[in-house]
Amino acid sequence: MVITLSILRQEGIQNLGGLPCLHFLCLTVLTTDSAEERIIVGIDQARFQSLSDFSFCNYKMGLTFAQGAMRKLEKLEVTFRVRGRKDGYGDFDLGLENLSSVNQVFAKISCTGSTLCDVEDADSAMRKATDMNMNHPKLEVMNYYEDEMTEVKVCCSVKKLDEERDEVSAGKVDYFAKLVFSKLAHIAINTGKAPVPAGELQSKEETMEQLIHHPRQRPVKTLGQSGSGTKRPVQETTTPLNRKKKRTIVRPAKQGRAGARDNPKEAGMEDTMDFPTTEKNPTPQLVAQIKELEADLEQEYEHRTRTKADHQDTLRGVHNQLEALGEEWNSLFEQNKKLAANLKETKQIAKNAEGRATGYHNSFNQVQAKLEKVHKEKEELEASLQLEQTMHRDGDA
Repeated sequence: MVITLSILRQEGIQNLGGLPCLHFLCLTVLTTDSAEERIIVGIDQARFQSLSDFSFCNYKMGLTFAQGAMRKLEKLEVTFRVRGRKDGYGDFDLGLENLSSVNQVFAKISCTGSTLCDVEDADSAMRKATDMNMNHPKLEVMNYYEDEMTEVKVCCSVKKLDEERDEVSAGKVDYFAKLVFSKLAHIAINTGKAPVPAGELQSKEETMEQLIHHPRQRPVKTLGQSGSGTKRPVQETTTPLNRKKKRTIVRPAKQGRAGARDNPKEAGMEDTMDFPTTEKNPTPQLVAQIKELEADLEQEYEHRTRTKADHQDTLRGVHNQLEALGEEWNSLFEQNKKLAANLKETKQIAKNAEGRATGYHNSFNQVQAKLEKVHKEKEELEASLQLEQTMHRDGDA
């Protein structure tokens, strides 16, 4: 069954759900009854006990599947606009986890007027719901009209940048990743290009590990003369880049003091001080590795950009074909409408002709009756004339 409605209410979905032999339903709804209230499938009579293939298209996706709804549904297709759903209901909870028999879910999402964060939230919510589904259906999401999204130049979402910046500050990401992150953030802010996600950096993990675990060795330094005339050696511990290095200053025991309380170590007292270190002059090898990684990342970004452009061209081609089919369908619909009007006019003409024929038949019957009457009067006149002639001949005789 294929239905297109201008408005859908809860009682309407209940009436459809009560049909016992409904196996396929393609439902297109222009508006819903209320933006605040969702239409629930699965309560009262709206359970669709025999439905196996369901397609639903609505601007706001004002439909939610409750527990026990559509127990025999195997294939689901939904089409909606992210901005409409977000403005209408504030979330993307469709209740996909409550469809116990579904095997395939196909979502077509319009990105017009939406932000990248909203599109990602919609995709994440649907994937989370299908993961929670006990049947683990296959989810396919197709985004179209991506070029009509808002805030495209700030596609490196602030939330993602903040998360990666927190990881860098907490020491979870090493110095090399910080350099790459800073470079990508600079590109994103100044050119509007999206940075490569953090997962893409895993392909360069070996390069990063090699650079992190082989820092430049620093010589042991000595401080100036102390008051006792003894040099104080400074030992520097070798640490990865972008971390603090500890300087252990060994001070000789002062004269006149002894004992474990005043001098914990007999050889002297160790003071541990943390000094931040900065690498102002990286090695040529490090610079070459960074440039190589930046080139690889830019090449990967260009490849993804071309792939995205190809996908957009394909979607535009499909959209143009759909528009052509829509125009052809509209033309056929207009022709059918004209033929229906002509048929109606022909029927009216035939009806009028039939009425006139009936009138002519009645007139013919009346004329025929008059002729019969005139013929009868003529016979009577002839009979009377003959009688008069006979009487006249008898009188003469």
